[in-house]
Parts: sequence; structure tokens; C-alpha cells
Amino acid sequence: MTPRLSLPDDPPTVTLPRRTLALILLNAFGAGFLTAIIVTLLITL
Repeated sequence: MTPRLSLPDDPPTVTLPRRTLALILLNAFGAGFLTAIIVTLLITL
């Protein structure tokens, strides 16, 4: 029962950094994807 009690206490502190990291990664990936599309468009033009 002790590990089950300790697990619920850890997620709230861990989920916030994970969410922020996920958002940062998604933003960086989206920006890189957009820049890649722009570069390809410029090259094709």
C-alpha cells in the first residue's frame, strides 16, 4: 500500500514538467515543420 500511496503524490509534480516539455517539443517540431515547408517552397520557386 505504501508504493500506491507514494505514486499519487509523485505524478502531480512530474506531470507539469512533462506537459511543459511536451508543449515545447510540439512547438519546436511545429516551427521546424513550418520552416521546412517554407524552405521547400522557396527552393521550388
